[in-house]
Amino acid sequence: MTAHALGSLEARLARGETATREDVASLCRGQDLVSIGVIGDLVRQACTGTRVTYGRVLSCEGDVPDAIGQAGEVRLVGTPASIDDARRRVRAAVARAGGRVVTGFSLADLVSLAGDDRDRLRGVAADLAQDGLVAVAEVAIDRAISDAAAIAQVQAVRAGGLETWRLTIDDAEGLDVRMALIERARAVQEATGAVRAFAPLPRRDPRGTPSTGYDDVKTVAAARVRCPDIEVIQIDWPLYGPKLAQVALTFGAGDLDGISPYDTSDLGPRRAPVEDIHRQIRAAGGEPVERDATYRPRG
Repeated sequence: MTAHALGSLEARLARGETATREDVASLCRGQDLVSIGVIGDLVRQACTGTRVTYGRVLSCEGDVPDAIGQAGEVRLVGTPASIDDARRRVRAAVARAGGRVVTGFSLADLVSLAGDDRDRLRGVAADLAQDGLVAVAEVAIDRAISDAAAIAQVQAVRAGGLETWRLTIDDAEGLDVRMALIERARAVQEATGAVRAFAPLPRRDPRGTPSTGYDDVKTVAAARVRCPDIEVIQIDWPLYGPKLAQVALTFGAGDLDGISPYDTSDLGPRRAPVEDIHRQIRAAGGEPVERDATYRPRG
């Protein structure tokens, strides 16, 4: 994208227009990272101002511990062995969560447990909601076979009473695949209005062709520019750490997920205490706001 085209896109976005798919593709082919960051940050500020949210999450693959710290969300992770196992884990977590919102599991795993049957999936969601689960922890959109399938799965669990606030990506090899999944995230939000956060950086990196920092920040900017109706673009703090997170905040990211619920400084830089999270956010020009599992400010 030429300097003239970048300037034209920036002016259109400042007027409240939406970037096209071609705009974003051209943007990501460019090498002017400063301008790409300006574009991403422009849309972020239009969506949420200077506010940058963060969530303190207690992730539990086993039983919820007695000490849950300052968690705003208790998140059940890992693949349940069966529907009954999922229900047992939810009931046990709710009993120990101290009133915190309990989220759990990947939508793709629930789809598998339901035998890829939409009616049964709705029933599974209803059972889990009755047990106290509030939302599916992650909707990994790359695990659906199509945009239509991703939309139908979200609609099914919502019909059963579970929220689907958070879109994620497990695997995406190459920038072109990432761009296609950004379009899928946009389609899911347009069809359902159910999404509050989208984490566009894959949780796993291909061994043969690992991503570069350039691709990562371009991905963040593209997601922010192309998905203005999703409230925040999210970075997984434990996975990506402070260096990429801080840069991503200047390219359009507006939320840091997975912050430790424990106020201790001996967990390493990727599990830093809240004071350091505030410092990282302010260094990127943002105003830190702690949120709960529903993506609303925590009171």
